[in-house]
This record gives sequence, structure tokens and C-alpha cells, in this order.
Amino acid sequence: MKHDILNKLYDIYREYVNSEPNPDSQLCVIWPLDDPPNILETTPQLESIEEILDINIYENDAVELFDMSLVEASNYIENLINKQQSKKHNQTIKRTQKDAPLMATLCESKELH
Repeated sequence: MKHDILNKLYDIYREYVNSEPNPDSQLCVIWPLDDPPNILETTPQLESIEEILDINIYENDAVELFDMSLVEASNYIENLINKQQSKKHNQTIKRTQKDAPLMATLCESKELH
């Protein structure tokens, strides 16, 4: 997964920087360094990362990513993806557990009729 993330970051880097990246290339250069945005969360660059990796990146994580190399960023993003997938999975389990008594009641009700 990490290699796929890194390759996608390379693609985004190429799109915004117009040069060939390497693992040590800094992610921050995809934003204009002469006038960096005050908020990264709503920038096209971050939205491109979110879209291509199907992830939500909030401002505090975006600030962390800003100062990372592409390799560091791919590791960080892999952890974010794993956390978000784990959270979605846990929410699904909780929802299923919450709905189980209702479903059992509905099934029993249908069996009685």
C-alpha cells in the first residue's frame, strides 16, 4: 500500500511542481512557497491528495504533512488510511450490534404471523 501511496504522491507532485520527484522531495513545494496558504485544508493540492487516495485529511494532519518528504508523507498517510478504515469498521460493528435486537424482534414478529 505504501508504494501505491508514494506513486500517487509522485503524480500529484508532478502535477503541481512540473518536475520529477524523488523520495526525498518535500511535499510543501506543491503549494506556492512565496505565498503559502493560511489554511491547507481547502486547497486544491490537498483536495487532490484526498481524492486520489480516498481519504479525509483535516487541517492538523495537513500541517504535519506540509513539512514532510514524500516518503514520510506516504507513511503518515498510510497510517491515516488505516485509522479511518478501522474507525469505519468499528462504526459498522457498533451500528450492527445496536440494530441486532430490533432485527431479532422484527424477525420474531414475522415468524408469528
